[in-house]
Amino acid sequence: MGKKAEVALDDVEIYYELSGSGAPLVLVHEFSGSCRSWDRQVRAFSPSYSVLTFNCRGYPPSSVPTDPSQYSQEHSVADLRRLLDHLRFESAFIGGLSMGGGIALSFALAHPRRVRALILAGTGAGSDDRAGFIQEHTRIAERLESEGAPPVFEDLHTRMPARVPLLRKHPQTWKEFAADFATRSGVGLALTLRGVQFKRPTVYALGEELKRLTIPALIL
Repeated sequence: MGKKAEVALDDVEIYYELSGSGAPLVLVHEFSGSCRSWDRQVRAFSPSYSVLTFNCRGYPPSSVPTDPSQYSQEHSVADLRRLLDHLRFESAFIGGLSMGGGIALSFALAHPRRVRALILAGTGAGSDDRAGFIQEHTRIAERLESEGAPPVFEDLHTRMPARVPLLRKHPQTWKEFAADFATRSGVGLALTLRGVQFKRPTVYALGEELKRLTIPALIL
């Protein structure tokens, strides 16, 4: 049985789960996900690693600040650093999917000595057409603010091309995904879009910093 807890990190409380033993492996969830997104990976890796998953700020049961200034890539990186400090993990293997991959990458750039290796999956959304990405997701943010998370789920995950394959190939997993998304905070998601996703640097803007990064990386 893994450990489930909340820890106060200055201005927010972060919910996390820790399973297994061995070298730390940290997995950071995507925008539509949570620590539940990694349940299968936790089962696979916990016999060999101490697997840490957590809910980012804005994702219950972690705190959901209502002040927009409390959401940014810098806040996400700081939350991860303070969580590692709390658990006394000097360094870890750090992976992330989509938004979580962006957080993992930014963390590695800010704290390279604390990262043994990177796993980056689907990282860099919005880098090619930043204006179009913001325009499309601003509409989603407005709906999340006015309607909450559950009503937005079906449009977001049955019509967007990147989401359709999960529904087609794994309907049961899609249902589990939908049930987890229903626990999201519409305000937290909207503020995460506006403060983190819209303002984080594109992968192209990180070009010079990436050239100096010598950490082993698996890029999916």
